[in-house]
Amino acid sequence: MSSNTISEKPVVHFLDINASVVENYPSALQDIVLNRRFDGMIVRDVLSQDTVERVVRHLESDDNCMKSIHFKPNYHVKVLETYGLSVVGKPPDLKEYFAIAAVFRQACRTLFQENLDFEERVESIFRSLCGGLPVKLPIGPEGQTYTPATIRVLPEGYQIPVHVGNDFRDMPSSNHLRTLIDISDQLSYFIVLSAPEAGGELEVYNVEWTPKKASNSTTTSVSETDYALTQDNYMLEVKSWFQSPQESVAFAPRPGDMVLFNGGTYYHRVTPVVGHRPRITIGGFLSFSKEHDGVYYWS
Repeated sequence: MSSNTISEKPVVHFLDINASVVENYPSALQDIVLNRRFDGMIVRDVLSQDTVERVVRHLESDDNCMKSIHFKPNYHVKVLETYGLSVVGKPPDLKEYFAIAAVFRQACRTLFQENLDFEERVESIFRSLCGGLPVKLPIGPEGQTYTPATIRVLPEGYQIPVHVGNDFRDMPSSNHLRTLIDISDQLSYFIVLSAPEAGGELEVYNVEWTPKKASNSTTTSVSETDYALTQDNYMLEVKSWFQSPQESVAFAPRPGDMVLFNGGTYYHRVTPVVGHRPRITIGGFLSFSKEHDGVYYWS
C-alpha cells in the first residue's frame, strides 16, 4: 500500500480558461506533469450546450446507441454506472476490454455525429495544451485500439470514494501501457455532460501519492474477485488516512466544461450527488510517452 505525504502547498492550484484560448497555453500539460507549476485546469465550453443536451437526451432515450455497453456496478465500492469499460482493474489480457472499446468508439461516433467527432475534439484540445505534440490512442499488442473514454453516471446519493490514479501503474491491467507511457504520473480528464442539482463535486485533497515499497509478490495476473478484495482493503486504509481534516478544494464545472488535473498524484473523490438529476461525465486519462515526444489518452 502506498504511503501518503502532505505537500507544502496550502491548496491545489487550477487554471480556469475558455476553450477558445487553449492555444495560449502550449506548455500546460508539461507544466502540470513535468514542471509541477500548477495542478490542473478547467477548460470551459469544450462542448457546446446544444451538444451536451443532445447527448444526454440520447442517453436517456429508448434508442440509446450505448445500451449494449451499459454496465451497472457489481462491486460496492464502484458505485457508478458506466457506458464502456475502463482498463483499470481488468485482467491483464484485456480481451473483454478491447472488444468493448471497439463497440464504444463506434457508438460514440453515433452519439456525437450530428455535432462533432468526440475523439477529434479532445485530441485538438490536448494537442494545443502540449505544444502540438502528437496525441493518440494507444494501440494494443495485437493491434487493438484502447478506448478514448468511458461515460460515467452517478445517480442521486452515489459518489466516487477517495482514490488516486498512480495506483494504476501497479495493476496487472497496466502491463502493456507501461511499455508505452511515462508511468511517473498520469492526468485525469473528464467533460461534464449533466451536472446534478447539488453535490457531485470533484474534491481534490492536498495529499500526494508516493511510490509503494517493492513487493516480492508477483502482480502479473489477478482475478476480478482478488482485485475487488484488494480494493476493499485499500479503501479501508484510505478511509483511515482521512479521519482527521485534510485540506481540499472542490470543483463544480458546468456541462460542456473539461476538467484536466493531476489525478495521478493527488488523492481525490466525487462527492455524493444530490437531487434527481444524475452527474454524467465522459473522460479518462492521459500521459506522456516514455520519450515525452507525444501524448497518449485512454480510459
